[in-house]
Amino acid sequence: MDHGMMDHEAADAMGANGTSMANPFCMGAGRVMLPGFQLATEGAPCVLFLFQGAVVNTAVRYGFAIFGTFLIAFAVEILRWLRAHTNKREFAVVGDIGETPLDICLFFLYVAQMCLAYWLMLLVMLYEYAFFIAIIAGLGFGLVASRRLDRAFFPYSLSDDAHGTPCCDSGYFHSDKAKPAIENTKLAAV
Repeated sequence: MDHGMMDHEAADAMGANGTSMANPFCMGAGRVMLPGFQLATEGAPCVLFLFQGAVVNTAVRYGFAIFGTFLIAFAVEILRWLRAHTNKREFAVVGDIGETPLDICLFFLYVAQMCLAYWLMLLVMLYEYAFFIAIIAGLGFGLVASRRLDRAFFPYSLSDDAHGTPCCDSGYFHSDKAKPAIENTKLAAV
């Protein structure tokens, strides 16, 4: 199967009289996996935004799709941050709940993060420059936002990000630094 030119409908959407009904913004009924990185504007094939029928065929839809892609990437990083601190029971709300409710909460946070991460994978596979830049920018801004949240609410946890991958860095799981026993009242309402 040739995924490089995968169409969900006819590429050139011909009218009844054989004339092209192509949109001046882009052409076609929507594609996934463009043939190499390009912009889906000015006569290039239109792209599908994650779901069949969500054809990005106008400048307004294109703008919303790029912004939505940025938000999805940003949310992936924020969910990662939220999951890490929920797992460590650093929020006052989860500090007193039992193991089963905590596991259920972590389950839903993980499922949401993975769903959004796989959507990002599908969006990067469009091979469209603006979507790719929006993904990288969203992940980057999400990381910066999570580090700012750490500095504001959990300053002792900042050193955890400096380690390498969990599989290869022996210091990742065995920290020499003890977490200070402080009551975090800033997040009591969260």
